[in-house]
Amino acid sequence: VSPILQASPFPTLYWLTDPTLIAEIGRIESSGWIKRLEKDVIPNNRELQTRMIQDNIRYIKERWSYLPHTDSAPSAAIARVLRHRGIGGIIDFTRVRCLHMQYAYHLMSDNGTAIGQLIDREFHVDRLV
Repeated sequence: VSPILQASPFPTLYWLTDPTLIAEIGRIESSGWIKRLEKDVIPNNRELQTRMIQDNIRYIKERWSYLPHTDSAPSAAIARVLRHRGIGGIIDFTRVRCLHMQYAYHLMSDNGTAIGQLIDREFHVDRLV
């Protein structure tokens, strides 16, 4: 959250650090899975869309809870960005920007996330954790 206070926000809370997970998620990304997901799966699955929106809203609330709400709080412009951008800074909550960020948040969430659960179901990445 420090970059936020220095007027250069980077809206990411969680990062994958395990080299095996990073490589596996990178392999999935490079396979074109995000494009297939956004073209064929998400538009045809209302429940998935709703869960993705809920995941991003939960992420925004969590990120906001870490910010100071004192004199050192972020400027109005930065606050606006942090209140409206979801996982990885995404604006459209039914899209996927980066599977690494999505999966990192999935691992940190009590019940996981919609995208993380799809990754585990299709690629069994949870076996590496």
